[in-house]
Amino acid sequence: MAARCLRRTAYRVNKNTWRTPPATGVMRHSMTVVATNIDPDEIVKQVTDRIAESYPDVDRARIASLATEELEKISDAKVTDYFTVLTERAVRSRLSP
Repeated sequence: MAARCLRRTAYRVNKNTWRTPPATGVMRHSMTVVATNIDPDEIVKQVTDRIAESYPDVDRARIASLATEELEKISDAKVTDYFTVLTERAVRSRLSP
């Protein structure tokens, strides 16, 4: 019975080796989390520049306005890594017929 309990709380290192988690019960990972500061103006500028290349007949001010609106919708998200891509996709979908 003890081996069965150990097996439930242990994690596999390789085919024949099992280890128990640390005393805190939380497994430690070597992954580093990097917090980045978000600059909304820079995101709007990047999105505007990219979309203006694809839609030369649309006014840049309108594109920037749409980008600002779409960025505000997602600005409360915890993960900020994809703000530029998500904003660009949303603006493109609003510009497409």
